[in-house]
Amino acid sequence: MNKWALGAIMGSVVGVIALGAVGVNLSLKEIDRLSTKVGSLTTENQQLSRDIDRQSTVIADQALTFQRANHLSSEAYRHGLTQQAITQERKIEYKTILKKQPTCDLPVPSALSHGLLSNAHRIRVRALSTHPENLDTAGASILTGRVLTYCDLALWVDPLLTDLEQANTQLMAIGQLDSERQREKIN
Repeated sequence: MNKWALGAIMGSVVGVIALGAVGVNLSLKEIDRLSTKVGSLTTENQQLSRDIDRQSTVIADQALTFQRANHLSSEAYRHGLTQQAITQERKIEYKTILKKQPTCDLPVPSALSHGLLSNAHRIRVRALSTHPENLDTAGASILTGRVLTYCDLALWVDPLLTDLEQANTQLMAIGQLDSERQREKIN
């Protein structure tokens, strides 16, 4: 082989090695860039996973709270239905007993009956004050032509007590739910 051929071969080998070194250098730069990109994507993925975990926890807590609220409200509703049924039975029993009473048709003094009507209207207005469309604009000032009797009064007491018990049951359920929420917030 002559020197020129050997030089050409050596030059080609050196050129290939040089090009390989440049290619490796470019590949290393590309690998570093991709590695940095992978690192930032991994960090972002971990952050998103933590966010999803927190959101899942919040959603699960809300679902449990809704489930508990539904359970408490259905218990209160069932209790109210039971009490209403018992009250209706007692009302029938009381009517039967009162039919035989000679004082049943005696009128309640007008001051007492007007006071009861005024108090009932005041309580109704307070309960419906957030819904003005439900208010009776005539109010309690219109007196009924019918006289309130002691038998009427006796028949009102039990349903009123039942309604009070039902309202108290509902308020207790709301209070229980609120206290459970407060405990959850503390924990």
